[in-house]
Amino acid sequence: MTENEKEFLQLHSKITKAKSLFRKKLKQPLMGISLEDAEKRLKRGAHLVEFRKIGFPEEELLGLFEDFCSVLKGFEFHEVAEVETLKAAVEAGELNLGSLVKEVFSGDPDFLSSLGEHLGVSVDLLTYLGTNLGNPFFEMYAGELEGKVDLTDWLQGHCPLCGSEAAFARLRRDDGKRILWCQFCGTEWGYPRIKCPFCATENQKSLKYIFTEGESRYRVYLCDECKRYMKTIDEREIPEAEKPDLSFENQKTLYLDILAEKDGYRRQKLQETARV
Repeated sequence: MTENEKEFLQLHSKITKAKSLFRKKLKQPLMGISLEDAEKRLKRGAHLVEFRKIGFPEEELLGLFEDFCSVLKGFEFHEVAEVETLKAAVEAGELNLGSLVKEVFSGDPDFLSSLGEHLGVSVDLLTYLGTNLGNPFFEMYAGELEGKVDLTDWLQGHCPLCGSEAAFARLRRDDGKRILWCQFCGTEWGYPRIKCPFCATENQKSLKYIFTEGESRYRVYLCDECKRYMKTIDEREIPEAEKPDLSFENQKTLYLDILAEKDGYRRQKLQETARV
């Protein structure tokens, strides 16, 4: 592990700890859906949580946001000046944290670009904070249904719980099956390897993967029909005792995003619509 990777792991660990402590303070929400209704929704391809009904209390988010800012100032991955600028914008009422979480979740790149330009901060920082601020809330909903609903027949490219697109994948160690992962709620579900999770094409001529020399554990699956890509870690290429943290792996492999985007592939659709 390089020094840069070690430092990033320290940052990830501190952010994860802050989220964990915050999560323990939150009251467990009620899904408002029975297990029977949940199974019915899954069978017809509908995710379980209605996005518009999720509340993000600003006062509680502010405490977590301040914890994040304190952590970020100790590292060089984001400019300290940008962190200070964003903090000032929140204190001045220019930015509502709950709205930031919802916009990051809805995946509107135009909104984030405009907001970043207006505030003078990077889209990467806005996305990073919005995702991590929302994680504890989404994870509570996921935890309520964990082990209670059968996701075996869920063969969609979006999360069965919150409806967001898969952000990363792993090839399972014991059988090589592809498991998709949601960056918002942490839910995992199986998906065919020879099928694009974004446009669902099974045309093998349009599907391929690439990897960088000396990094056989990572693959980037590419689709030439929708020009999207999915980063993946192959568990069969890592020590048996090592269990990958997909949140960390997703952030750690930003160089793979650059590689794919350089070749004309993209992570998000050109224009996303808010989930309901």
